[in-house]
Amino acid sequence: MMIESQDLEGLLRDYFSSNEQRIIIICPFITNSILESILPSDAADNVTIVTSWRKDHLRNKVSHVDLFPLSEERGWTLYHNDKLHLKFYSNNLEDCFIGSANLTG
Repeated sequence: MMIESQDLEGLLRDYFSSNEQRIIIICPFITNSILESILPSDAADNVTIVTSWRKDHLRNKVSHVDLFPLSEERGWTLYHNDKLHLKFYSNNLEDCFIGSANLTG
């Protein structure tokens, strides 16, 4: 199924709103505003995020380390992998969205 990029934020917001188990996001480029928009306000210790903080990406401002304090504040588990290219969004690994869209708006 093809999804227009402007629809992805709403689609993921709806998708994650019904999750009571583990939310898994694997994406190299994430902005806090989009992440806060798509995740339920009560999503705490059930969120796992894997992102990238390569030096060149930080320098070019496509990766953002300000995700770290947000994750810490919300109780989310945060990992980084600088070889990451995958964009993967899943509810408890029961189903998922895989594509080319980063969470940057």
